[in-house]
Amino acid sequence: MRNHPTKSTCTGDLLQFRSSTFSVLFLLLIFIGFQRPAYAQCPLVCKGMVNVSLGTDGKALITIYNVMNNPQPSCIPNYQITLMDSKGKPVPNPLTCANIGQSLMYSVKDITNNNSCWGNLKVEDKLPPILICTDVTLDCNQSTEVDSVAKVLVFDNCDIMPQILSQGELITQIDCNNPAGILYTITRTWIAKDSSGNYSIPCVQKISIKKPNLIDIKFPINYTQANGNFLDCADNNTSPDTLGFPTYHGRPLTLMCKI
Repeated sequence: MRNHPTKSTCTGDLLQFRSSTFSVLFLLLIFIGFQRPAYAQCPLVCKGMVNVSLGTDGKALITIYNVMNNPQPSCIPNYQITLMDSKGKPVPNPLTCANIGQSLMYSVKDITNNNSCWGNLKVEDKLPPILICTDVTLDCNQSTEVDSVAKVLVFDNCDIMPQILSQGELITQIDCNNPAGILYTITRTWIAKDSSGNYSIPCVQKISIKKPNLIDIKFPINYTQANGNFLDCADNNTSPDTLGFPTYHGRPLTLMCKI
C-alpha cells in the first residue's frame, strides 16, 4: 500500500488556512462593529422647561448645552435645534428682550435618524439697571431742583426708560470758615427699577453749595441827583423788582448765600 504524504499535508494546510481566515474575518467583523458611526450611540434627552436669562446686550443664544442633559461632544454635530412660538412659527436665535413673556418652545432633532425631543423656554431679564450719579458743586444762588442739577444716568439691557426713584435727601450744614468755601451739602439717594421689576443698587449724589466771592457780587446802580437819575418824590415804586437786585454770576443773590 502506498502512502500519500503530499495529499494529506495539503489537506491539513487547507483546513488550517480556512480556520485562520475565518478567525481573521470574525475579528474584523467585531472591529467594524465597534467602529460604527458615533451617531448610533447618541442619546437624545431634552431638559423640558428651560429658563433663559438675557445678557447685558439683551440677547441669549440657545445652544444644545442649554436644552439637553449632558450632551456628548461627539454628538453635537448631529443635533439640529429649532425655536418656535406657541403656534409653531420659527423664532430667531438668539432670543432678545422682545421675547420676554412669550410662550416659546424648542425642539432638538438628530439628523442621522430624525428622532427628536422638545421642551419649553421661559425668557427672563434678571439684570438690574445701572445708575450713575455725578457729584456737582453749585453757586449759592443756583437752583438745586432735581431738574436743574446734573441728571442721574441710567442704563438697562432691555428697558430704554427705567424708573428713577428718589430715596430721600439729606442737607448738611458746613462751617462757613471751611477752606473749600462750602456752605452746605445736599446728599440725594436714588434707585432705578426696570420693566421686569429689577432694582438697581442705590446711587448717591452729592451736591455742594459754595459761598460767594464778594468781589464778584454786582450791585444795582445808585439813583442820585449827582448821577442825574434820581427818583421823583411821587414815584413810590422803589421795590428791588424795579430798581434791581444784587447779582452773583448774573443771577440774583438769595438768602441761601448767607452774606
